[in-house]
Amino acid sequence: MPGMYGWQYAAMIISAVVLIHSFLINGTKYRTVRVLTDIAAITTIGQALITVLSLENLLNERESSYLFNVVGQGVFALLNQFSDNYAVYVRYILINTKFPRVLRIFTCCYVLG
Repeated sequence: MPGMYGWQYAAMIISAVVLIHSFLINGTKYRTVRVLTDIAAITTIGQALITVLSLENLLNERESSYLFNVVGQGVFALLNQFSDNYAVYVRYILINTKFPRVLRIFTCCYVLG
């Protein structure tokens, strides 16, 4: 699967560029959007790295399966999706100022869950 390697390395490079850009723009200021973007970039690097390790057959089948499925797809993909969902939620709250407080709390719990 030579094409798969290219996609994984491209994902790592793009994510690294996003992290560098985020640092250059924000410095040491931590805003919600920056934190969510950094989480997404770091978890994308982690997922791509784990995929490359699994493709290289450096680990036995059990280790590779655990690393790829539990850590890569379970933890990293979950954090990546969480950061995306929360970013959409925050943008919606900023745009829709008349969103009732009870629904905000319910929606936030839903997004986190």
